[in-house]
Amino acid sequence: MSLKDSTKCFVPPSNPARLEAKVDDLRFKVDQLLTRSSGRGCPLCGTCAQHGTLQEAMTSQLSAQARLLDSLERKVLEMRTALEDLSCGLEDRLCEKVSVPLVALQRRKSLPVRTSMDEVYVRLDTPRERKIVSQALNVASEKGDYNDQTF
Repeated sequence: MSLKDSTKCFVPPSNPARLEAKVDDLRFKVDQLLTRSSGRGCPLCGTCAQHGTLQEAMTSQLSAQARLLDSLERKVLEMRTALEDLSCGLEDRLCEKVSVPLVALQRRKSLPVRTSMDEVYVRLDTPRERKIVSQALNVASEKGDYNDQTF
C-alpha cells in the first residue's frame, strides 16, 4: 500500500497554482481574524465593553442627579421652614397691632344666611338682578333665620 492509496482526497485534483491561491487566501483570512481578536477582541466582547462603559456613565449621571435632587429637596425644606417661621412671626405682629374695625364686625352680622345646594342651583338659573336679593330674603324668612336686619 502506498501513501496515495491510504489517504483519500475528497477534493478533485486541480491546478496547483489555484490551490496555492486558495491556501494563501485562507491564511490571510485567519491572520485577519487573529489580529482582530488580539487587538480589539471579538465583536461581541467589544459590544459588551461598550455597554459596560455606557452603563458606568449612566450610573454616574444618575447618582449625580440623585445628589442634586437631594440638595434641592433640602433647600426646599429649609425655605419652607423659613417661610413658616416668617408667616408665624407676621401673624403674631399683625394680631397684636391691628384690631378688627367695628364696621367689619357689623357687616358680618348683616350677611345673608347660607343656603342649601338646591337653592344655590335655583339661584344660578335666575338672572342676576334684584331677584337674587328678594329670593334670599324669602328663603331666609321661611327658615326663620331672618331677623329683620337690613342689607
